[in-house]
Amino acid sequence: MVKYIIFDFDGTLINTRPIWLKGFKEVFSYYGIYHKDSEIIEKCFGVRYGALNLGIKQENIDDFYRKLNKLVKEKLEKAPLFKGVKKVLNILLSKGFKLCICTSSKGALVKEYLSRNNLDKYFNYVVGFEDVKKLKPDPEGIYKIMEFYGDKDTDKYLMVGNSAKDILAGKNAGVKTALFLPNDHTNNSNKQNLLDLNTNIVFKSWEDLVNYFGEKYSNWVLYSICRYAQLAKLIIVKQFID
Repeated sequence: MVKYIIFDFDGTLINTRPIWLKGFKEVFSYYGIYHKDSEIIEKCFGVRYGALNLGIKQENIDDFYRKLNKLVKEKLEKAPLFKGVKKVLNILLSKGFKLCICTSSKGALVKEYLSRNNLDKYFNYVVGFEDVKKLKPDPEGIYKIMEFYGDKDTDKYLMVGNSAKDILAGKNAGVKTALFLPNDHTNNSNKQNLLDLNTNIVFKSWEDLVNYFGEKYSNWVLYSICRYAQLAKLIIVKQFID
């Protein structure tokens, strides 16, 4: 029976993917370095000091991320939630679920965004970059959340994210997982590799969950999009709550 739901932030709750990608490209160009979008996503997204993997020297790494965080902070406050997110959060809260965030971004940035947009009321805990020694797919962040709640029963947790790192962090912690896989996420990602992670749930839009929760939530049978190649057909994959 799931009681605690852990959300990734970037690319899951909020569409910051274009903001981070543009920021990385702009700061890389400052150092005269240019990379394909797919390279930046693979080597830098969710990777501690990932710019070191793409030509930034150690002596410049702190300056690189200062510039990057400044650019992102300026754009972040206007970044939109994915359609349907707020409705899902309201439904989950009304049903008594505990909601939190585990992100590889700076927790301070995330908390500021939540506060500015009146979203902090939904989440009672945020684990960010500065709170852990190892980022996802290491399960350290999820373990910190378990410590916060004082409950280490893995059957009570669901990790929701949009990347392999999110799903693997959940699996490494032994909790249930849900993969958010909208169309625009797969342009620079290996879709089949994500599907092969065999998550408990795969969904392509928050509306899929909104519609389901709104109509049949009393049973909480979570639906999955039927293997992404078949698109749009929902099938029951797991009943978490009796």
